Amino acid sequence: MKIKEEWFTEPEATKLQDLRQKARAKWRITYDCLNNIVKGDRVFCRRGTPIGTSKDGSMMLITVLTGRSSSVCKKCMHFNGEEVNGG
Repeated sequence: MKIKEEWFTEPEATKLQDLRQKARAKWRITYDCLNNIVKGDRVFCRRGTPIGTSKDGSMMLITVLTGRSSSVCKKCMHFNGEEVNGG
């Protein structure tokens, strides 16, 4: 999958931001963890924790941009980000 420029320009950027805000009200989101890094169109945990179901343990960038989160990130004791709803 190719990273689409429109994900980072209006109006798509605002739509994605709104989706993340709604998700934050319910749980920790992968987007907010500072342990995650982007490589191409994939997001990986810098600590080596598999956060997705792919062979390499990554999640698709667009999935993270929409505010979705793996159950691993929701429960991770090494989550390093803003605790919006108390975790």
